[in-house]
Amino acid sequence: MWISLGSLFFFVNHWRYHAATRVFYAEPPCSPYLMYLALTGMTLHLAWLIPMAAALYQHPEGLSPYVLMGLLQLYFLQPVYWILIQWLIMGMFALVARMRAKPVHYLTISQIQISFLVGLMAVSVYVLDDLLRYLR
Repeated sequence: MWISLGSLFFFVNHWRYHAATRVFYAEPPCSPYLMYLALTGMTLHLAWLIPMAAALYQHPEGLSPYVLMGLLQLYFLQPVYWILIQWLIMGMFALVARMRAKPVHYLTISQIQISFLVGLMAVSVYVLDDLLRYLR
């Protein structure tokens, strides 16, 4: 959780938004891969917190205890999966930057939205797999 807060401060201090082109960019002395790590950390934490809040809201009923177990297991007991998801999203950012022939430190809003959706999908797949493993 502390890494996410550090990423938030990094994002606020080093990123700028260019309204005409709708592009976020990091200031030049910043490493683009550090920028990707900060952004994927923030979007992945957000993609983890939304299902967590929904499961806590519905807690005593249905499958919410199992969903909570899966979410907490992903975050606290399986950091390797968390890091692999982050690397996957970082790799997608780098690949898109190479395909578009743009500098690596430029990100559009649609890329940030897609990274959130990929993170939400990866968290959901992990929780669903954990749930199916438990119910077998």
